[in-house]
Amino acid sequence: MRTEILGFSGGCYWCMEAMFRSLRGVTKVLPGWITPRDRVMVDSVLVNGVLTESVLVWFDPDVIPIESLVAIHQLTHNSSSSHVRRSRYPSAVYVYHGEQYCAVEKALNELALQNDNRNHVRALQHRQASLSQPTAISAPVTLSSQIASSTRMVSPPRMASPARMLSMTQILMIRRFTSSDPGMHDYYYANPDRPFCNVYITPKLSRLLTHYRELVPDDKQTVIAAQQAIKNPKK
Repeated sequence: MRTEILGFSGGCYWCMEAMFRSLRGVTKVLPGWITPRDRVMVDSVLVNGVLTESVLVWFDPDVIPIESLVAIHQLTHNSSSSHVRRSRYPSAVYVYHGEQYCAVEKALNELALQNDNRNHVRALQHRQASLSQPTAISAPVTLSSQIASSTRMVSPPRMASPARMLSMTQILMIRRFTSSDPGMHDYYYANPDRPFCNVYITPKLSRLLTHYRELVPDDKQTVIAAQQAIKNPKK
């Protein structure tokens, strides 16, 4: 078994710990704080020595590749806009060497291009729907005129710029990791009935199951499903 380590930040470390502990191929997750070697972008200002609430994730890349970890990280936190807690929870992936940096950058770029393509498809669908609606016209509308109109009004997919490709997620080199209190590790699975778990963590794990159920082992799915039933009891 091969083992690699990446760090992630972007939200509460209990939420991120539960998310990554739920995945096949992840062998260990530690919540704590990462000090990166690089300056961190906080509120549009580069700051040195930032201590960020984060998790370290040990994983087997032959079971779960970096691309999947990055995609799940992007799915389960707000990585594309600023908010009042962005200074405490900067969106970032932390790496140990250049090969990891390139793999993470490639994964982020591919996700951004997929998002651009989805947005373009939605725009085309909206345009096609609007063309199918009956409208008051003073002259016959021919197929050729519809095609010409559609061609003029709908632009082709755009390549995302490097800045947009990475959205607000930074890729940073790890300098130091400080673990949180070991007594509070495995916060969700040690006691999923906690109010914090029900309010904040279970909804994120539900989203994980919706998009990546095949990556979650059966025992973890059972725990999540039980908490979903408590949170949303059937009438």
